[in-house]
Amino acid sequence: MIALLVTLLLSGPTLGEDAMVVQPSWLQTPTGDDIGRVTPYLESPPAEVQVLMACRITGAGRLEACSIKSESPAGLGYGAAALALAPVFRMPDVDMNGRPVAGRMVQIPIIWKNTPE
Repeated sequence: MIALLVTLLLSGPTLGEDAMVVQPSWLQTPTGDDIGRVTPYLESPPAEVQVLMACRITGAGRLEACSIKSESPAGLGYGAAALALAPVFRMPDVDMNGRPVAGRMVQIPIIWKNTPE
């Protein structure tokens, strides 16, 4: 049987410090149950899937206007799964340097690892 181990890497490549939150601090991230609800069921899932999601941050620290920058391997539904997780994420209204996050971008790498139980 295959168990799903998902690793959320909560910072990503930078696009310019003014426009990006490069070291996000999260108030809320997806739970294992959240991830399980959106993970595609595949008869033979790949050992690892990597998705890079980019989102704009609202004044309330929520994510909006998210898009998938990369998905490897592509076409298995994991990009859509990452997008379905976006409403769960929440961060403070200021970054670690005290600057407002509203209107800035964040990139979130998400890695699904399938390991035998």
